Amino acid sequence: MSPNGPASLRDRARDLGPYLATRIGGDASVSHVSLASEGMSATTLLLDLVDGRRIVLRGRGAVKTSAYDAEPDQVQFHVLRAVEQTRVPAPPALFYESDPDVLGVPFLATGRLPGSAVVPWSREGRAFLIEVGGGPAGDQLLDILVAIHSVPVDHADLAQVFGPPPESVGVAVTRLRETIEKNAVGPEPILTDALGWLAANLPECPVPALVHGDFRAGNLLFVGDRISGILDWEFAHLGDPTRDLAWLMAKSNRISDDLACDMIPTAQVLERYRKAGGRDIDPAAVAFWDVFMLVETVGIWLGSTAMWRAGELHDVRVARWTYTLPTLRLMVLDALEEATR
Repeated sequence: MSPNGPASLRDRARDLGPYLATRIGGDASVSHVSLASEGMSATTLLLDLVDGRRIVLRGRGAVKTSAYDAEPDQVQFHVLRAVEQTRVPAPPALFYESDPDVLGVPFLATGRLPGSAVVPWSREGRAFLIEVGGGPAGDQLLDILVAIHSVPVDHADLAQVFGPPPESVGVAVTRLRETIEKNAVGPEPILTDALGWLAANLPECPVPALVHGDFRAGNLLFVGDRISGILDWEFAHLGDPTRDLAWLMAKSNRISDDLACDMIPTAQVLERYRKAGGRDIDPAAVAFWDVFMLVETVGIWLGSTAMWRAGELHDVRVARWTYTLPTLRLMVLDALEEATR
């Protein structure tokens, strides 16, 4: 059993009662621990305490997703603190523990929100999203996104992890190119074309906003037909809010032909976002970010598979990525062709 694997983290979490009492007070003895998810960037544990409190521990995984110097979960901690006084239904941040000796890895502790997530790619999940998207959840989706983009960017917690000024889009494209060139095992003509197009079509973003970075159906919690929570803030940053809208509308995040995240008509997203209080969005910027984020996903996968080949990662899912990269490259090509029509 890996010392930092999910089973080991779950076992160690059972004995965290005395430690948790020093951080959150009260009788923090742990009555039950369950594994909520085992992602590449984090393992998530659900803890029930004897006094009835329910908390979530997110332990750092092997793949780093944040471009900032701070650890991804440290970034999430400060972002969650920044949004906790807003109408964004995000988990309440409790603390961030940087010492790996406590649990086995650094981790973030948050309160647990009500509700459950759905699997967007399952038949049941898709049917559920289509149904609730036509009701209150469809309106909530863009109301929440506007609320995220309205968080003051000068909030002390955001300044602590992001610092001024936000990274320019041009720098982000250059960094992405460097990542791909570093980890590619051969010529990448599709990615080369895409990176050239991105560099030549940088969108303007005169007023940066807080960007969630992975705003999609798989990161939503639901209670009945309403959204009760927004999860996974590891890609959060200050930048162009169009990025969130592009990801919401991306073909890679839906099965249906015309419903963004299988919830609301794609053709209505920008107008409904504006009516919810958001800024006017240039469709050309949406196309830019659609291509950018697909190329960025390829960059993350190339980096992870390079670590797998070097023996630094042993997760079989990374090995699988090696064989699905061609499909992802074709998705980049499709998005690039659509953007240049």
